[in-house]
Amino acid sequence: MNWLVVTILLSVSAHARSSLPAFSTATPVEPAPGQQSVSACPLGRMADSLRNGGDWQDLSVILQVNPELRRTFADIMPDFQLAFLHHSSHGVLLIQGTPLEESPIDGEEAESFWREVVDETRSSCASSGVACAVRRLPGAPQGLSASTRIPQGRDVYRRETLAFIGADHCSYAIQFSGPESTLSPEDWKNLHHRLDALRQLVAASHP
Repeated sequence: MNWLVVTILLSVSAHARSSLPAFSTATPVEPAPGQQSVSACPLGRMADSLRNGGDWQDLSVILQVNPELRRTFADIMPDFQLAFLHHSSHGVLLIQGTPLEESPIDGEEAESFWREVVDETRSSCASSGVACAVRRLPGAPQGLSASTRIPQGRDVYRRETLAFIGADHCSYAIQFSGPESTLSPEDWKNLHHRLDALRQLVAASHP
C-alpha cells in the first residue's frame, strides 16, 4: 500500500482515538528553542512559523518526559518529528519529513501517480469503514489532502491530513487532530489554510 495511504489510514488507530483527547488537560510547558527531533528533511521553517503563530505550543519538552504520550502520537504518525498543541481547539498537530530513495517525478507521470494515490486512498477509506474526503492539493509541492471524521461519544473527532512530496527529495505528512465541536466551520476552513501555508513553506524553500 502507498505510504500516503498508510499515513491517512493510521489516523483512525483505535488507541489514538481513545488516548489523544485526554491530552487536552495537559499543563502547558514552555519548550526551549530547537528541542524537537532533528530530521534529514528541512522542517525548521514549519517549526518557526508555528512557534511564532500565537495559538500553537511546541510539545517537545513534554514529550521528553512523557514517553506514554510520545507512544500515543507515534500510533498516529510513527515517524513524527514535530508536535504542537493548538490552544483554541486542544487539538494536536504532527509533522514528519522523510527522505525519498528516488528522485521526485514530474509532468504527466506525476499527474498519473497522484490520481492513483487519490483513488487508492478513497478506496482504502471505504473498505476500512472510514468517512474521508480526499482531494488533490493545488500547486506545488504536489500532494493530497484528506479529511476524516471519527465518531467519539457525543462528539466527532476530526483529522486533517496533508501528504506531499517536495522538490527537496522528501515526502511530508502534516496531520491535525481535534474535536470537531471546538471549532466553527469557518475556523476549520481557516485551519486547513494554515496547514496548507506550512506546505507552501516547503515550496518557498525549494522552488
